[in-house]
Amino acid sequence: MELVTDQHAPWQNIAASKKADREQALVKCNTWRLSKDPPRETVVDVSQIPWTKLDDVERVIIRFDATTLVRNIRMRKYTTVAVLTAFAKVAIASQDLTNCLSEIFLDDAFRRARELDKHLEETGNVVGPLHGLPVSIKDHIKVEGIDTSTGYICKSMFVHRN
Repeated sequence: MELVTDQHAPWQNIAASKKADREQALVKCNTWRLSKDPPRETVVDVSQIPWTKLDDVERVIIRFDATTLVRNIRMRKYTTVAVLTAFAKVAIASQDLTNCLSEIFLDDAFRRARELDKHLEETGNVVGPLHGLPVSIKDHIKVEGIDTSTGYICKSMFVHRN
């Protein structure tokens, strides 16, 4: 594979395009979004604001550590979809507050969560030690089919050349 970069596109165009892509992914989650009104300047701690989109069960889920989460999924106290939903809601609301997300691929995450729940229901077994644990990945880690910028603004893609 060869990395091909459009080095002639103005960075503002690339940034606008990526922001539009991200916003398109977020549209599917509109009910989880915060209002467009930012917190007042007098608000020093915004850490609890994303929790306003959670129900009581989701507030419990997001407080668990990773070990407790996977144990609760394995014991079928919570489904993988329920755990992912809780963390996705916080991530989306956090994005509205802090602009913390670069690539959003929740469709893939929810598809996999449903597969894991089905597998556990049908077999009684988890897929591995981290079965159902939601994770976020830093932008500099290459994930197939997902853009990686490592903080740089440039449009790039991998192209197979024969």
